Amino acid sequence: MHVAVNAHVTKDNIEGRVATGVTFIKNNKKNTVYAKRALVLSAGSIGSPQILMLSGIDQKEHLESFKIPLLADLAVCRNLEDHMFSIICGPINISEAFTEPRGRPL
Repeated sequence: MHVAVNAHVTKDNIEGRVATGVTFIKNNKKNTVYAKRALVLSAGSIGSPQILMLSGIDQKEHLESFKIPLLADLAVCRNLEDHMFSIICGPINISEAFTEPRGRPL
């Protein structure tokens, strides 16, 4: 496995129904890499569907509005929600609230 830091994936390269690699930008230069075995797309709840859309996988009408060639008519970009905040309410023990994970006081 290879990880490229400070790189932005712009498209999955798909041949037939198989993802063969990705195109990305790093240091203002466009690069393409190819997978030998498998391609794992993990860009979060917003980024992953965006990459699929840019690759041509989404609802036909949506892709047509952006002039992106259709590869698969699927609803991958519908009903997206990014959960920026999470609030958990409940009773706490004050003496435990201000300790580091190993149980020592802060």
